[in-house]
Amino acid sequence: MIQEQMSKNRMIVERDRTGQITCQVTSSTHGTKSRTNVVTKGGKYYLRHNSMEKDVPVVVVFKAMGITSDQEIVQMVGTEDAVMTSMAASLEECNRAAIFTQNQALRFIAAKLKAKRFFGGPSSGAGGAKGFKAGAFGAARGPFEDARDILATTVLAHVPAEEGFNFKMKAVFMALMVRRVVEAQCDDKHVDDR
Repeated sequence: MIQEQMSKNRMIVERDRTGQITCQVTSSTHGTKSRTNVVTKGGKYYLRHNSMEKDVPVVVVFKAMGITSDQEIVQMVGTEDAVMTSMAASLEECNRAAIFTQNQALRFIAAKLKAKRFFGGPSSGAGGAKGFKAGAFGAARGPFEDARDILATTVLAHVPAEEGFNFKMKAVFMALMVRRVVEAQCDDKHVDDR
């Protein structure tokens, strides 16, 4: 039977129902399939993924991937005026939430994850959400580690995070997604034809 399918592991920039530009990637590896979107809301950029209940600001995701300097984030996305201007609101939002380190960003994402992961298995026990401190000593896995694992394995699953949670390639890929959205906002011809 012949069937049409969206091409895998490829960025597709399009307008959603509300007319906002989104960039969508359906990642597919031998183990996992997941869809990651970069969406725009109110002039800011968010990462939307089905492992998270709410959309997470992209800048927070960059910081959770270890790119903590605002300058570096902007340089990854692009140094043109249009790109820098459109990133300003997102950077400001991250600063307002007081997220400056990788740990703070991972905690922020952990709070947005769908809860089902924390209540399974012996590791979470009674102190499910309180497991922050324990996670550091390896006794119990806290939401913090879950957030990091989801970033490593589920978000943009086809881009490997090398051993020791090196998110460089993932961050570059995500920066490109944001850049494509910015370009499409400035010029309609950057919107892909499905």
